[in-house]
Amino acid sequence: MSSRIWLGPSGSESLLNAAGNSPVTIREGELRIERAGRVANGARVADIIADKKRFSLDYQTIDQPELDVILPLWELGTTLILKIERFDTTIDEYVVMFEPFSRRRIVAMDRWLYDGVALSLEEV
Repeated sequence: MSSRIWLGPSGSESLLNAAGNSPVTIREGELRIERAGRVANGARVADIIADKKRFSLDYQTIDQPELDVILPLWELGTTLILKIERFDTTIDEYVVMFEPFSRRRIVAMDRWLYDGVALSLEEV
């Protein structure tokens, strides 16, 4: 069973894999925000400010209609809501910022396709 993923402004999230182009992988990692330094005796000290998450949604190939869903979300330049359906059908929700992303355009049988698409999202 593949996981459903939604992304968009609060209350109007779009299902990213609605056209059947699900991300090949969903990478999820932790990000620790801290203020660190050295004290007079050389010991390292750190104040942990927050623990956040980073997400990468990697696609093998997407088509123009799928890109037309993703690109306007990036162009908003504002916080978005990321919803990920888990194995037990619960849905986790995160407030994220969309990082810039690249893609490689290929033409196959008169269709515009994009590969190498990796969406990077960071929890705010």
